[in-house]
Amino acid sequence: MVQKQLYKELGKKIKKLEEENLILKQAVMEQKLYKQIFKESNDYLALLDRDYRYQLVNDTYVRNIGKKYEDILGHTVPELFGNEFFEQNQKPMIDRCLKGEIVRYQRLVDFQNLGKRFVDITHTPYLDESGIISGYIVNGRDITDIKSTEEALRVSEKRHRLLAENTVDIVWQMNLDLEFTYINQSILPLLGYTPEEFIGSKLSEHSPLDELEKIQSIFSSVLEETPNRMNAIFETIFFHKNGKEVPCEISGKLILDDEGKPIYIQGNTRNITERKFAEDALRESEENYRSMMEAMEDSAYICSPDFRVDYMNPAMIKRIGYEAIGKLCHKVMYGIDEKCSWCVHESVMKGEHVKTEIINPLDSKTYNISNSPIFHTDGSISKLTIYRDITAHRQVEEDYQMLFHKMLNGFALCEIICDTAGNPIDFRYLATNPAFENITGLKSEDIVGKTLLEIAPDTEHYWIEIFGKVALTGEPIFFENYTNVLGKHLELTTFRPGPNQFATVFADITDKKKMEDLLQQSQKMESIGTLAGGIAHDFNNILFPILLCTELSIDDAPNGSEQHENLKEVLKAGLRAKDLVEQILVFSRQSDHELKPLKVQNIIKEVLKLTRSSLPTTIEINQHISNKCGWVIANESQLHQVAMNLMTNAYHAMEDEGGKLQVILKEVELGSDELTDMSIPPGVYVCLTVGDNGQGIDEAVISRIFEPYFTTKVNGKGTGLGLAVVHGIVKSFDGDIRVFSEQGKGTKFHVYLPVIKSRVEIKGTGLDEAVPGGTERILLVDDEEPIVRIEKLMLEKLGYKVTERTSSIKGLETFRDVPDKFDLVITDMTMPDMTGDQLSQKLLEIRSDIPIIICTGYSTKMDNAKAAATGIRGLVMKPVLLSEIAKKIREVLGNN
Repeated sequence: MVQKQLYKELGKKIKKLEEENLILKQAVMEQKLYKQIFKESNDYLALLDRDYRYQLVNDTYVRNIGKKYEDILGHTVPELFGNEFFEQNQKPMIDRCLKGEIVRYQRLVDFQNLGKRFVDITHTPYLDESGIISGYIVNGRDITDIKSTEEALRVSEKRHRLLAENTVDIVWQMNLDLEFTYINQSILPLLGYTPEEFIGSKLSEHSPLDELEKIQSIFSSVLEETPNRMNAIFETIFFHKNGKEVPCEISGKLILDDEGKPIYIQGNTRNITERKFAEDALRESEENYRSMMEAMEDSAYICSPDFRVDYMNPAMIKRIGYEAIGKLCHKVMYGIDEKCSWCVHESVMKGEHVKTEIINPLDSKTYNISNSPIFHTDGSISKLTIYRDITAHRQVEEDYQMLFHKMLNGFALCEIICDTAGNPIDFRYLATNPAFENITGLKSEDIVGKTLLEIAPDTEHYWIEIFGKVALTGEPIFFENYTNVLGKHLELTTFRPGPNQFATVFADITDKKKMEDLLQQSQKMESIGTLAGGIAHDFNNILFPILLCTELSIDDAPNGSEQHENLKEVLKAGLRAKDLVEQILVFSRQSDHELKPLKVQNIIKEVLKLTRSSLPTTIEINQHISNKCGWVIANESQLHQVAMNLMTNAYHAMEDEGGKLQVILKEVELGSDELTDMSIPPGVYVCLTVGDNGQGIDEAVISRIFEPYFTTKVNGKGTGLGLAVVHGIVKSFDGDIRVFSEQGKGTKFHVYLPVIKSRVEIKGTGLDEAVPGGTERILLVDDEEPIVRIEKLMLEKLGYKVTERTSSIKGLETFRDVPDKFDLVITDMTMPDMTGDQLSQKLLEIRSDIPIIICTGYSTKMDNAKAAATGIRGLVMKPVLLSEIAKKIREVLGNN
């Protein structure tokens, strides 16, 4: 019996040794595989110790650095690249890594064998068996080709969008349901709609029924054509916004994806009203047309496709002095041997109607010229050109515009002064209007008749060249300029009213620029807020399993043990990370902290106590805290964070030289005239002012200080997130923040929080701290496998029976098969194929009484009100603790 038991034990040990041997063999194979991957990787890989000395490098690193293995291994980075380059460009990044940070950056590197290449570099801390950072790993990836491709795509997209937005034709895109997804600005003059009104509408909303059937038939045939016959050109009718019919010509093309499948239709639409009118008129009566031409006072002629005169009406024969049938049009009309530089013949031959205005070099008169196509039955096209002499009219109009004294914009008429070589050297003021005097402060009698250099001898010659070009070439210009002399932003339009003259019309747009800057900053912060919300969502998914696993492990660890205490520290760190995510959501304005009536002065006094103990004696604190400030609606911890951040920034501004920290809290009343650059309404506010007398903030960067991760501090003095979070917190309290700074004189931040008329307490609801469980059956759906695994473990520990699915589609199929099997469904919100709210609607259609809880880390599409309105029983925010999800389950199931 004993021998049998001995053999049995011996068999177990042999089996264990065999298993350990198998594990060892697998480990050896994996080690060989890792070595091969490391050696043959196309990335630059190296391992260095804390003394910056190379321990390992792969072939790619050796090959591109241009040295041998023995010249690298055992040597330090300064030895290979020079101490100066190392100290300035590499050491700051490496030292951050050796403190535990994963550092990533991009740099243009000059390789001995490859030349200059863009490299994406990552420094990762290397931990030894005891968890201590003993070195760092360098991973470099060549991204030169990616950079080149990105730049080429950016330039191409900009060029094509510019062409689309500036063409006269309507440029559009439709999906395969004939719904407009893009349209350019030309829609407004042609059909009366703005692009925003038109996008999203269907073709059926803008065409008569019979025309719509024709269009759909054409596009359907296009979809069935081979890839070489995917274009369609045809005429149709569109409705103008006012209800009138507009004849149009459509040119459409089917766009395919890389696999040859149709994805959308793009094309352009041209208003052919005038062309259709000309065609109809010609068809009605050629004789009536000729009679009209013979009787009209305006001179006209018809030109053949090869620039020969085919017909001249009596008025044109009288103007030219002879009948020039068969002669070249440019020779007859303008006396030049070559085709006119302003010729529109080619456009008219394409069926376009073109209007121009020119000064005829033969008689120096100004003509308004209408060019129209004449379509013949044989398919050829001639050009009908009608001249109207508007010389007198234009002269009267220009004189009237120049002397228009009641215009609000400033106006100045000047003549250019040139040297003997014809180069502009000065200009003389001929006339100005009253608005010119109001904007510039210069009186007309003091400048008219004088030259620019007589009035302002220090003016840069650059301005004389700009205006001289307008006067000499006739090319108008439009630009904005800030003048230090006036302290104003001006918008200027300059044109040539006559030979060697230029006229400038300008407006004071200083207030407009301020509002544009305010709007731009607001839009920038809104965009950054959206980005922050997305980051918070991903971070929450990472924290979720960490917190839940830690909670479960704490329950399993013996009380008082080292493992139990360590896990409690991990949980504390995780909860701090959760708070950080909450701060990011506050910045993005996607999370609501508990708000209640507060007395700001109590919080500021507490922050001052904490600050005073940490400041050096070289910094003096001057405080004035009014106890008469009213109540505000805010969150106490967030308000504490705002004050602490502003005071810390003020301290850093004076850290080297010392100075005075000024803290003022008072109640102020702001009128509309004081709020021109703020987004808060007039009213009574508590104003917190935090100021310092440090070096101040440069004007070039002051507009960016509220952007996340933007900082002017040296490494180790800040992340750049502080003021961005402050901005988000203040905005969430319906307040505003403004900064004023002057180089060498310091900086002041003013925080404005609205005072409430009466104190209203906001009370929260207390919940039982016990962690309830149950025996119900739960369907768990989440696309993150780690989250599903730990949630299932957590719920089963509470006593529930759990069926998990990592796909919303599979979750729906499982529920549809056995809808009565489950007592509750818990689903994630953000999932591919079908979001949590969409899945919930499908489940409720199958079984209307099924309780559903949605978990989300961040979503602009779901909140408690929306969840309740769609039949969803509960909503919890990730990362959720064990106690929170347990209580929510019992709450949804009725606490039974």
